[in-house]
Amino acid sequence: MSHQQIKLNSLYYGFPVALISSWNQTEKSTNITPISSVWSLNDQVVIGLGTNSQAFQNLFETREAILNIPDKSLWRQIEKISNTTGKEKVPNYKKEKGYSYCPNKFQLGSFTKETAKYVRPDKIKECPIQIELKIEKINSRKDFAIIEAKILASFVERKILKTNQKIDNQKWHPLLYKFREYRSDDLSLGFNFRYQED
Repeated sequence: MSHQQIKLNSLYYGFPVALISSWNQTEKSTNITPISSVWSLNDQVVIGLGTNSQAFQNLFETREAILNIPDKSLWRQIEKISNTTGKEKVPNYKKEKGYSYCPNKFQLGSFTKETAKYVRPDKIKECPIQIELKIEKINSRKDFAIIEAKILASFVERKILKTNQKIDNQKWHPLLYKFREYRSDDLSLGFNFRYQED
């Protein structure tokens, strides 16, 4: 194996795509933001988010969110809203990259609103996994934040569940973002020794 040092503009080497639902206090509506900087451990979720986004402002103000996890079938709908922002006054750096203001991303992306159980933002019905969150800590950096959240409740589409209420890996095909390309996993290569725990 021979390695070469290069400069990578993005380090999206393979991350799950998620859609954050957040509540806009001013407009009394749900904003949707596609993200790929997210991971979880036990009952905690960690989110990376730009501080100049409407989603960050919403999370900062309300401390509530929903992590909607799409499957591979939704990539075109997600791409429809990917260059939009919930900020009416679009920041210059986003304008230069081709972003525009969209007050209703549910309509633009052909998503269906579903009422949440414990938080104000709406869930996205088409997403097979929906996780309602309470924001516990926001660690701000120069132009992004690392947001820590507690899982309040998780909802999973019945058709991807086994009879024992565990997710069936043969039926669940998450949407992945790999160097700005949408991908999925349709090929099983093996299992971790703790596979039966799930």
